[in-house]
Amino acid sequence: MPFQTSRRPLASVTFLAIVVISFGLSACSRSIPLEARPVPASMAAEQGDSIRNLPFDGAHNFRDLGGYTSADGKTLRWGMLYRSDKLSDLSETDEQYLERLGIRRIVDFRSELERGEEPNRIAPDSSIAIVNKPIAIEAAAIEQVKDRIVASDATAAEMGQLLISANRQMVEDFTPVYREYMQELLQADNYPTVFHCTAGKDRTGLAAALVLSAVGVPRETVMQDYLATNLYTAEYIDRMVMLIKAGSLFRANDEAIRALFAVDERYLNEAFAAIDEHYGSLDNYLSSGLGLGEAERSRLRELLLE
Repeated sequence: MPFQTSRRPLASVTFLAIVVISFGLSACSRSIPLEARPVPASMAAEQGDSIRNLPFDGAHNFRDLGGYTSADGKTLRWGMLYRSDKLSDLSETDEQYLERLGIRRIVDFRSELERGEEPNRIAPDSSIAIVNKPIAIEAAAIEQVKDRIVASDATAAEMGQLLISANRQMVEDFTPVYREYMQELLQADNYPTVFHCTAGKDRTGLAAALVLSAVGVPRETVMQDYLATNLYTAEYIDRMVMLIKAGSLFRANDEAIRALFAVDERYLNEAFAAIDEHYGSLDNYLSSGLGLGEAERSRLRELLLE
């Protein structure tokens, strides 16, 4: 049976949130002592990707955007910008790790519903500011997708098409949110920042792609960062497939679940296609859509590149 939903609910849905909230899924604790956890800003750049994905007990996709090279040969500073999945399952050691990383701001792209179900967990005496920039979920669409997964009649192709559409509509419907996010990155005292959603791949993936593009990182590298979610979350996805299948009495379609939890270059390419269609080019989108003219982009490069 074809999946049917109106454009407006689809525009507001980030589909991983449906599964994570509905089934109560969380990251698995790796229980790494605080003193053994890396602080990328203080480590040699040569270590590169070996320290990109940081070891949190309660987050599985927490990554430093440092080390990427721009078209003019400069490098993103380590320890300035982090991307992540939800921060609601952090352990006490994780909370201490945020402080050790020097995080000043948490930008949360989740909806009010998601935040209410799974609020960010930070130490009560923390000075970290939480800034909510919601990309909302529609309850009707949540239930529809959840029911389809549990009923086993959802296919990987359908889930993929839903995520393609969602990425297009994040550009079409939520550019004002991304504009606010990008404008606040022009302020030096907002760093280090971590930005996140529920799974750290859709809303967060586009946010990362936009900031990398704004400082001149080539599209190939932008896509490399986007697709790295599949590498860093492979074991987590395997675990989630098992848990969701068990929760659905083994009716759920394995490949549909995997498609929902993974990323595909088609998803981000659809967002870029929407940018080209509505703004003519990425350069025009950065300028007119996100308010990043040459002066603002120069400021962003000054803050983030070395």
